[in-house]
Amino acid sequence: MKLAMVAKTLVPCRAAAALGEKPLLLLRSGQEELAAVDLVGAAQGDWVLAVTGCAGAKFAMDTAADAVVVAVIPEDSGIGC
Repeated sequence: MKLAMVAKTLVPCRAAAALGEKPLLLLRSGQEELAAVDLVGAAQGDWVLAVTGCAGAKFAMDTAADAVVVAVIPEDSGIGC
């Protein structure tokens, strides 16, 4: 699992049908950037928990993805700037 901030929503001009209709997000964690499928309705600036790899694929169920956002972390949790 990774803790990351949502940098922006990604809007593809074309995407494989297997990706489904779920939004794509660009996440930043330190120097790392990661594209992930949003399963929870996160917004730009939110801190989120992302699951990657085989575990991410299990969360994605009907969507072809190996990185998914599974939780939004509340602002009052003390995480972030």
